[in-house]
Order: sequence, then structure tokens, then C-alpha cells
Amino acid sequence: MQGGNLPNQKLNSSGAAQLPEGLGSALAVGQIGIIECDHSWTIRWSNEAAQSLLSPQGTAITGQNLHGWLKPSEKLKPMSEFREILLADGTSTYAILTISETADGFVAQLAPADHIGKRLTKLAYRESTWRHAIEAAGHGVWDYNANNQAQFYSAGWKRLRGIPGDASFEDDYDRWIARLHPDDRDDVIERVRRHNTGEANEFSFEYRERHT
Repeated sequence: MQGGNLPNQKLNSSGAAQLPEGLGSALAVGQIGIIECDHSWTIRWSNEAAQSLLSPQGTAITGQNLHGWLKPSEKLKPMSEFREILLADGTSTYAILTISETADGFVAQLAPADHIGKRLTKLAYRESTWRHAIEAAGHGVWDYNANNQAQFYSAGWKRLRGIPGDASFEDDYDRWIARLHPDDRDDVIERVRRHNTGEANEFSFEYRERHT
């Protein structure tokens, strides 16, 4: 996809748009990594930020294929997403990768985001540890987000009810209440009501639920 020229933008002898005065040097030394590739994703040019981000050791990235820097390696396309990037020294970092198509190939922008990636990695590790502990204990966990109505059911929670742990499962309040033992239903409804109205900040109780 090729964009139109900016108002009052100069054209060179071949008719291609020229960058406004000063913009070319700003892009070359800016903090956002910029890479220009041909249609086969071979890197033809990069600014200092992209060179420093992808190759801290100083190995030139020009002439190499952009696919080799991505983890996992996959077919590239115009996009904008959070990605893990492989570095020349074998380690990795994180960046927001934006790719645009031009008449001559592609332009990739890399905004460093390693602090976000490390934070997400730590959160994922903690969640994995927590889930393994819950599963090992044979417990079931259900979580409800009142802000976006999202629900989570652990594999153990499903198995306790006769549902395969890897099966998709949708539930709501009415379905849950319908599964409760008749002798427990009124007490559960009242406890939930007291919690929802703020009369009780937290609650813990036992009830019987029908096995699927």
C-alpha cells in the first residue's frame, strides 16, 4: 500500500516523495527502531536504534532477513503487536513491532518494551506455579471478574463436576443455582445477596452441587 504525498511535499527527480527537511536525520537517530526491508524481508537499511536493539554486540543487521529476529519465527505481514525479539547474542528482548507495506517492500518500527515483557513473564510464572499447586492438591478454582463478566474455571473445578478438564465450559448464575441441592439453595442465594449488597465483605460456606 502506498500513501499519498504530504501537502507541499517535494518530489525528487524520479517522482518519489522526499522527507521534509530534518525529518530524515530525526528518524535516523530517534529512539524508535526503524528498519526498511525489500519484499523478501531482507533488511536494506536500519537506523541506529534498530541496530542497537537487535545487535547489542555491534554485528551489522543490514543484509539479514527480518524473520530471523522474531520469536517464534512466523510469516510476517503488516501488523502492530507486542513481540519477543531474538538478539544477535542469543538472548531476547521485547518490543512493540509495527509493520507497514510500501511500494518497495516493508517498513518495520520497533518500540522497546522489555520492561513490559519481563513483567508479563514474571506474572505468567507466578500464575503457572499457583495453578500447578492447586491442581496437585485436587482443588477446583472458579474466578469471576465483575468488571468485564469474564469467568475462569480450572481443570480441577471441571473434573469435580464430571466435566473433562480441557473442555470448554460456559456458565451463569441461573445455571449454577439450578445445580445446587434443593436443601442448600436458599442459604446460598441469601449469602450471595448479602455479599453483593455489601452486607458481607467476604464469605465462606459449603453447599452441595449436582454432578454433571
